[in-house]
Amino acid sequence: MAAASQLLSLFFLLLLPACDAIYCDEDDCYDLLGVKQDANASDIKKAYYKLSLKHHPDKNPDPESRKLFVKIANAYEILKDESTRAQYDFAIEHPEEVFYNTAQYYRAYYGHKTDPRAVLIGLLLIVSAFQYINQLTRYNQACFSDESCLIESPSYGFEAASLHMCRRP
Repeated sequence: MAAASQLLSLFFLLLLPACDAIYCDEDDCYDLLGVKQDANASDIKKAYYKLSLKHHPDKNPDPESRKLFVKIANAYEILKDESTRAQYDFAIEHPEEVFYNTAQYYRAYYGHKTDPRAVLIGLLLIVSAFQYINQLTRYNQACFSDESCLIESPSYGFEAASLHMCRRP
């Protein structure tokens, strides 16, 4: 039993770095921008603009500066939005909740952004259009195909024969 708990704790210790890697890799987003954790949105924006001008690839051709610019831009994307900033702060304060933090991160970036009712209505319209086209095609095949096909067709039976009699040349 003790071996199982040690194995489980080792498993969770291996997953802890994954929590840090989802936001700003191993760096702290606040340290990348040079602001404190209690900084307001305008301080974060000012720090980002200052650092982005300094490390922008068009102004600084150094390849390390380009990598730093990408990290700074990622940190700003996380800290500029209040909800993702709150999720990041929670991930910093509770690193033991790796799965919850990862789920929150991926839900924010890759989750559904469309109203499910609109998706359902669109799906129903598409399915209805396919059904209409299918029925129209089957009707046209039954009414306007070869006359012998109408009478001999087992799928249409007496209806095909009545269509044949009622149809005008």
